[in-house]
Amino acid sequence: MDQLLGTIMVRTKAGMEQAALAKLSAFYKVYNPDFPFEYKFLDDDYQAQYIAEKRVAALSRYFSGLAMLISCLGLLGLTASHWKKEVKRSASGRCWVLPAAILYGCFPDHISCLYC
Repeated sequence: MDQLLGTIMVRTKAGMEQAALAKLSAFYKVYNPDFPFEYKFLDDDYQAQYIAEKRVAALSRYFSGLAMLISCLGLLGLTASHWKKEVKRSASGRCWVLPAAILYGCFPDHISCLYC
């Protein structure tokens, strides 16, 4: 709110900006001659905000893609760990269920164990 202290907002007609600025500058110098007359257009602020929002959107896209890549690598590692345990279990002579039996919709109660 401090940045708006001493700020006046003026609405002008399209194409009349320079004439309004000249009148405001003259008015300002009469009542406050020791300070410079500074102005900016609200369109510039909106444009800066729009550019910042586009930057945030681009960063969000990149980081969400990175998060998906990391999660896929985690799933790959989890799958590799699971199959490594399954291979160890099959080598030890324990029961090992074929993945094809799972694909056919069989439940673990109805699948017979295979021994190597």
